[in-house]
Parts: sequence; C-alpha cells; structure tokens
Amino acid sequence: AGGEASSTKHQIAILGAGLVGVELAAELCIYYPNIPITIYDLAPTILPSFPIRAREYATQWLTEKGVTIVTNATMEEIEKAKESFTVVYSCVGVTSTAASFMPASTIGERGEIAVNAAMQVVHIGDKMETGLAEKDGDQDSLTAPTTTRTLFGSGRIFAVGDCVRVQGLPPFTKDTYPAEAMAGIVVRNLIHSLNAHCTQNHHAESHLYRIHPLMQITLCSLGPHDCMLILNGMYLVNGKLAKFVKETIQHTKMSEARNEILGTMLWSVIPHM
Repeated sequence: AGGEASSTKHQIAILGAGLVGVELAAELCIYYPNIPITIYDLAPTILPSFPIRAREYATQWLTEKGVTIVTNATMEEIEKAKESFTVVYSCVGVTSTAASFMPASTIGERGEIAVNAAMQVVHIGDKMETGLAEKDGDQDSLTAPTTTRTLFGSGRIFAVGDCVRVQGLPPFTKDTYPAEAMAGIVVRNLIHSLNAHCTQNHHAESHLYRIHPLMQITLCSLGPHDCMLILNGMYLVNGKLAKFVKETIQHTKMSEARNEILGTMLWSVIPHM
C-alpha cells in the first residue's frame, strides 16, 4: 500500500494551514516524498496564530520539502482543489462530524457543540433553574455555575476537544491542557453516572470553570525529527531540543496516567492547566 500511495499520479490537497494542517503536511511529505502536496489557507500566512518566527520557520521547512503553499487562497481556488486533487484533507473550522446528526439547538454559530462545564451537551436556547453548586462545603466538589442549560440526552451525552464551546466561559486555547482537563471531567462523570445510576438531573461534577492557564505549551511537530516549541505565545526553539521536550511530555504524561511515581511527581509541581 505504501508503494502505491507513493505513486506520482496521486496529488494531495490540505485545506487549512493551522496547526493540524501544517503537522499533517509535514508527516505526509516525510513518509510519501513522491506525492505532490499543496496546502491552502485563506489567511496571508500559514499558522496565523503563531509567532512570526514560528511561521517563517515552518514555511521554510515545508518549502524545502517540496510542499506548495497557497496563502490568501480564494474560495474558487479551494473549490477547484476539491475537484482536481485525488486526496483532499479538510483541516479547517471547529465543526465536528457529529454535528451532522446532532440537533440544531446544540450547535453554535461556528459549528461547535455546546456543552456545560461538566462537558455535557446542552441545548443553547433553553435554560433551567436547577444548577450545580458546592456540595456540603467541600471545595474539592465545586461544580458548575448555578445557572445551566437544558441537558441533551438526559445529560448522558458528552463532548470534548476543539469541537466544543463551553457555555458561559471564555474560549479555551486549542491546546493539550484544556483537552486533558475536559477528558478528565468526562471520565469522572461517566464513573459517577454508572455508580449512581443517575437520571436526568444527576449531579455532574466539574472543575473546568475554575481552571486557568498558568503555562501554555504549544508543540508543532514537523515530521518525526523536528518540532517547534512555543511557550505562552513566545517562540522558543526548534529542532532536537523541541523534539526532546515533546517526547518528554508524552512519556511523563503517560506515566502520570498510569499513576506512576515519575509522572505524578513531575506534573504535580509544573504549573499547567
């Protein structure tokens, strides 16, 4: 299959030159160097939310690997690419594939799935008075704000990641730490739901609304051997050092997830979300 995929008769178009699109282009040009790759974006540059130095480095890296970069692309160019390229990857927007079968009342203006601070899918237009509050004065059991939205699916449907918008809270960065916090909340609530045999008004726990970013680390991989490290919006380093940081985070976070001493101790002292 790899040999067939490397045939020059194939052409790949990537729509969207944000973090996902750039990382995908980098992986593809390394593993399938004979396939022409073109990446499109409506913005005047790739990685528009990144520092200038990061944008410049990624642009140079992709160009040297033979990737064609089309910025300031028009909708006509993008539609033409969808028809003319043999493989098209869409890496734009925040719309989940689940949005196609979710009720319209749970979908925001930009296509995000609406959730409360317990990561339960909610109806945007409706509100109910029954909220979640501190239980028995226990600070560790603080829950979502007291005004909440009507739950979808009796509160048993959860959503996490870039595709969600937490109602009543400012937008979170599209980064690892918010995703980790969201996943942890869902796991706790699923366990709670199974143990309590909960009904529509079960008390889903959430700490999300109390979480604030102390340190935002963004790692943009450029293939398996290069990476860019951005800390709190500042470009720090690329190359082997950034790759080492990425791999260290991966290994120690997995160690923490397994409740091993190394990962647990390390991430208990690092100020992150």
